[in-house]
Parts: sequence; structure tokens; C-alpha cells
Amino acid sequence: MPAVVVDIAPPEPPRALTAALVDACSASVETGRCFGDDRADAPASAARATVTWETAARLRAIVRVTLPSSRTRKRTLDFAPADEEAERFRAVGLTIATLASELVQAEETESASPGTAPDATRPPPSTESAPPRAEHPTGAPGPARVGHPDRDAAEPTRLHPEKEPPRRLWATAFGVVGSALSDGTGRYGGGIDVALRPSEGPWFVSASGDVTFRGRDSAGIAAQWKTVVARVGAVIPVGKLALEPTFGVGFENLDADVRDPGTGRRDSGDAENLAFHLGMAAEYSFGPLALVLGLDGSRLPRRTDIFLKDREVLSAPPTSVAGAFGIRVFLE
Repeated sequence: MPAVVVDIAPPEPPRALTAALVDACSASVETGRCFGDDRADAPASAARATVTWETAARLRAIVRVTLPSSRTRKRTLDFAPADEEAERFRAVGLTIATLASELVQAEETESASPGTAPDATRPPPSTESAPPRAEHPTGAPGPARVGHPDRDAAEPTRLHPEKEPPRRLWATAFGVVGSALSDGTGRYGGGIDVALRPSEGPWFVSASGDVTFRGRDSAGIAAQWKTVVARVGAVIPVGKLALEPTFGVGFENLDADVRDPGTGRRDSGDAENLAFHLGMAAEYSFGPLALVLGLDGSRLPRRTDIFLKDREVLSAPPTSVAGAFGIRVFLE
């Protein structure tokens, strides 16, 4: 196998990680060796390997190896967040050695096929014994092979196929049914929630707004709630589902309208309060969409009383519970 010069696209990683990559590459080839792109002693006829990390977290690497003859092969490697960085770079080094070996074997097979004249300029095979085969960094004898020589060069090598990149941005439209006033009646309505997961970790932030109604009863009382909530939560995978516990702080406006059935007298008023929210949602995703079921509990500083003719007729308890069902769209 020819020498290979490895070029890592910016941003440049720490020297220790680059050294781990080059050492793993050199240890995994039967002949030849690998060099960093800063090595002046690398032969001019060396093959070139380029490594591009697609994300700052270095969870996906695109590896491309090109021989002096311009023959090229590429492979993509995906890693899990739990993988150590040094092991990721060693895996990339092993992949470079594998791709270079596959390219050389392909050229030798092509030149030795029937009807192809032997290359008179090719030097005779060396009679010297090959150097001892190096040990794989994990202890298994080299050379190591990542992937399969017959696989399409552009096909990704999935080291952790169960680990998909996390969804970063989503919006959910939902319907709400919950408790309302002290007479045990309920309310219903709908809203929209938008969430952002800023990193590879489980944490996300969201903002939601909803409007719910309690229809007019025989006593002439109707109510409407308008709520906005800012939340922080976490995504916890559980099999095919994802659980999302959340904590939030919201602003709630209760607008009550009272009409006396006997006199026709009408009065209305509203009250505004801060509210604390605890919630739990379960998500089942399919492609760019997901079904979401949620439960949310809220707590106000005090109850809200509703009066007619200076007489309390109903109240909104300080604690309420609501259930939600929604459709989620993943935007990124």
C-alpha cells in the first residue's frame, strides 16, 4: 500500500487526536505508513486522505481517499455522543487504511485482468519479509477492516445505526381538555407550541400559547382562558417513544362573563396571574411527524372569584389539570 498523507479539514483538532488518527492508520496497513499533512518527509507520490467533520460535536465524519492515479473512494462514519473522541479519531484512521487498501487492490486486480498488458514500470515484488503486523489499538491483530470492499464507496458506514441525530426544532398543534371552575365543569380549546433543542444533549426550551373555553351554563356564566408558557424540558427515549418532562412559568388571563337569566343583567371582568406548570408528554414519531399526548398541571398564587351583584357565584381553583393531544412537525 502506498504512503497516505492525511488532511483534516478545519477547525483543526487537538494534536493528540490527530496523532491518534495517524497512528491507528499506520498500525493498520501491512506496508507503507500514514503521515499528517504537516510532515515534510511524506513522499510526493503518497495517496491523499481528507477528513471532514460535519458537526462541531464530531458525530459524523466524511472520509475520502484518493490515489495518485485519481482513483477515489469515500465513506461516512456516524458516532454516538457517548463515544470517546480518541476512539472516533482511531476509527477514522482505520477507515483511511481500509479505503487505501481497497483502492490499491482494485488497481492491482484491474491491471492483472486478462487482456491487460503487465505494467513494465511496476517494480518486482519485494523478497523481503513484511514487517510484523501491528496490533489494533484495542488489542486485536491488524490490519483492521472497517466496512466491506464490495460496498459502494458512497454508502455510509453506520457504527451506531440505532443513534439518529437528534431533532433540533419542532412545532406542535394541540387540543386541550381540562378542569375549569369550582362547580366541576371543564374547559376545552387548542394551542401551538414551538420548541428548540440547542445541543446534542436531551435539554430543550419551548414556548406555547393556548385559548380554552368554558361554555355558558344555566346560571348564565361563561369563561375564557388565554395562557402563554415558557418551559424547559428533556427528551428521554423509551423504546419507540420519547418522554418529555417539563417545568414552566406562564401568564394566565381569565375572562369571565356573567348574564343573569332572570333580569338579563350582564357583567364581565378578567384577572391575570402568573402560574407554575409541571408537565409530561409522550411522543411517537414517524418520519417528519409525531403524535403527542400530554398532561399538564398548573398552580396559581390564589383562587379567582367570579361575582354577580356583589355576590360570589363561582371561582377558579388555584390548581388545575389539563390533558392535550397534538400533531408535531419536525422542522430541523
